[in-house]
This record gives sequence, structure tokens and C-alpha cells, in this order.
Amino acid sequence: MTSEELRALYTEHHHRLYLVSLAITTDRQTAEDAVHNALLRLLTKNHRTKDPLAYVMRAVRDAAIDIVRSRTKEEPLQHEFLVGDCETAHVISPRMLGKALGELRLDERETMILHIYAGMTFQEIANLRRRSINTVSAWYRRGLAKLRRIFEVENE
Repeated sequence: MTSEELRALYTEHHHRLYLVSLAITTDRQTAEDAVHNALLRLLTKNHRTKDPLAYVMRAVRDAAIDIVRSRTKEEPLQHEFLVGDCETAHVISPRMLGKALGELRLDERETMILHIYAGMTFQEIANLRRRSINTVSAWYRRGLAKLRRIFEVENE
């Protein structure tokens, strides 16, 4: 992939790449760092692929996981999810949503964010994660059920 191809792909899909990273890192600055780290790594490689977007998304996801793994145990997760981007922001505060998403397992949280906010289909997420579509839809259903329980408890 040439630098021009990578630039064009980033220009068109930067928001999706950011959301892939945010779903894993849970804070904005670290998510941006992971995207940039992945792009820098890809610039040094001259790899050809049939699906450049999936390849770059996988590289961003891997970079985000690398950053999370390198965190020390003393560094708490920030849970700064998507403040103000949610249609329910007037009903559920962004802080409550971030906290609730932070309580989900990584697979569930990542699937929910990629499906709802990045607009990815379950098949696209399955391809990115190298899992079956049934697994991805199960992560989504479980995550949604957990969020419902969390918000029901908080509303009581």
C-alpha cells in the first residue's frame, strides 16, 4: 500500500478507525495515538492486500491492544466514550454511558461501539475480528442486555 493510498483511506475512514481504537482504549487521546501508531507502522511496510480498509482497521485494532497491554496496573481506564454523540444523550448522561460501556467485556463494548457509532455491519465486525457473525451478534446481544440491566438499576 503506497503512502497516497494510505492517506486516501485515512481521509475517507478516519472516524471509523478512531472508533475501532476507542472501543479498546476507552479514552480519546490514547485512541488517536493508536491510530497514528498503526499508520506509521503501515507506512514502513509495502504490503499489498485485497481489502485495504480491513487491513488498516486490523492494524489500528492491534495498535490499540498493544497500548492497552503496555499500561501499568496503576493507570485506570478513563471511559471517555463518545460524549455528546449519542442520540440518547439527553436521557442518559455521557458520563453514565461511558461508565456503563466500561463495565462491558471488551468484545461486547467493541462490538456495540463499532455497530452503533461506526455503522459497521455484524459481518464487517466479524471480518475485522476474524470471528463468525454469530459470535459477533452474540457479543452485541449480551452487551445490550447488560446495558439495559445497568440502566434499569440506576433508574430505580
